[in-house]
Parts: sequence; C-alpha cells; structure tokens
Amino acid sequence: MEIIRQMQERKDLTERERNIRDYLMEHPETVISMTAKQLGEVSYSSTAAVSRFCRKIGCQDYGEFRLRFLSELQSTEGGQETTTEHFVIQQQENAMTIMNKIADIDTLAVEKTKRLLTIDQLARVGKMVHEAKYIDFYAFDMNIHLARYGCSQFFHCDKVANTYAEDNIQRMMALQNNENHLSIMISHTGNNKKLVELVRDLHRAKAKTILITSQGKSRMKAYVDEVLLTPRTLTECGSIRMEGLWTVAFSAATKYLLDVMFAMEFSAGYAENIKLSKQYYEIGAKNLCDTEKS
Repeated sequence: MEIIRQMQERKDLTERERNIRDYLMEHPETVISMTAKQLGEVSYSSTAAVSRFCRKIGCQDYGEFRLRFLSELQSTEGGQETTTEHFVIQQQENAMTIMNKIADIDTLAVEKTKRLLTIDQLARVGKMVHEAKYIDFYAFDMNIHLARYGCSQFFHCDKVANTYAEDNIQRMMALQNNENHLSIMISHTGNNKKLVELVRDLHRAKAKTILITSQGKSRMKAYVDEVLLTPRTLTECGSIRMEGLWTVAFSAATKYLLDVMFAMEFSAGYAENIKLSKQYYEIGAKNLCDTEKS
C-alpha cells in the first residue's frame, strides 16, 4: 500500500502535515467528497499545506492523491497480515475499515472452507443431492435464514426444498422420512441438543444426512453421512474474539457450501434446469409488466 505506507513512514512531515495525515487515517471515508480546502480546514492546516503533503508522498496534486488513496483503501489485498484484531469490530470504526474488514472475512472464510473440502467428498455429496427429490433443511435461530437461502437455490434445479425449524414438524418429518429425501442440518457448534436428538431419529430411519458445522468433533457427527466443515478460526492464532463477526464468517462459509452443492446439481441437469429457469424468469417478467401497467 504505497500511499498509505508513505503517510505512515515519512519522518519529515511538518506539524500541519502530520495533522492532515492523522485526520486522513482516522476519517478516510470523508475524502470521497472533500476538497483540498475542506481537508485543510478540518485538519487545522491550509490548502497550501494539503498540496505540500500530497507532493511529499509522491502525488502531483490533491486530485491524484485522492484517487490513489481511495483505491488503496478499497483494496482487500494490501499485504496486511490477518491478525486476530483484524476480525474484531472496534469502537467507532470508520466506514472504510469496516468495508475492508467484512470483505476480508468473507474472502478468507470461503478460501479456508474450500481447503477443507476434498474432491472425493464433493463427489459423494453431489451424488446424494442428485438422487434426492426432496431436500429437507433443519436449523434454528440465525441458521434458519441460511437454510431458506439453500431452499431457494435448490428450487432452481428442480428440487422440492423446505426448511423445518419447529420442533413438532421436525420430529414428524424425521418419522416420515424416506429414500427420496436428503436432510441437511446447519449448526455452527454441531451440538444443538434438539438437532442432536433429531439427527438420531433420522439415523434410525436410515435417512441420508449432511451436516454443515464448524466443529469436527460435534455430537452430531456420528449420526450423519457427510460432514461439511467450515473453519473454526480465520487466523492461526487459535480461537478468535469475533464480537458480532463470527456469524459473518459462518454465514459466508455456509453459503459457499450451499452454492457449491447447488452448482453441481444445476450442472448435472443443465438442459432441464436452464429450461426451468427460463420459464421462471419469463413468468417473473410478465408479472412485473402487469404490475407496472396496473
């Protein structure tokens, strides 16, 4: 990150130029709409000081500086180490750092989930999905939304998909399960008491089951056919303090796994699924036109 690194490392900045640098590092998102004059005013310096600052770090003028500065801020690469602190929301963070932090979490969660997969396992999971007519999702709390996302995806490849979150309905479905069904359990810990009891019932009924979890040693593992793992941590620092962000990482990883399963099935029945999607979008377009006319 050439511009930002220079801002941090230059030792020959005057007091006013340091004021400019400190303001930019604390409020980077304001540069989007701020002129050189406005930057000088809020940093207790001047337009001339802003111009000198920009030249010292290798830019011809403030316009060039602003473009390069924003470009570096928006980059999720930048050579930064992904430390534990990088995945914790701090008090009063600015919009730019949060934007980059969330992008980094999503990217790293998907990459680490990808490394946990094997081709053999994907082949087995793909076969289970392909042979099932009905996809039954079981989840609680936040994971219900992930399950509903999975349902929406599988409907686009001619599967009848449903999400079951109510205890009584879950138990009834477990008792009625048959060979045309595939059950997908979503549990961050893999130790939800109700889901553990449910997966035991499914196991006794010889139902085909897949568990998505971040815990390889979960209590549910012994009763399912396949365990699709998401990363327990995003760094090598052990368990991370991720106030408000562990849900972001688990959601990104789970959606990636659901998208992989969906894409494999869509590809397997490509011609029919393309036809189905075309019919779906034609109906949607017609309904939209009718709505606009009314």
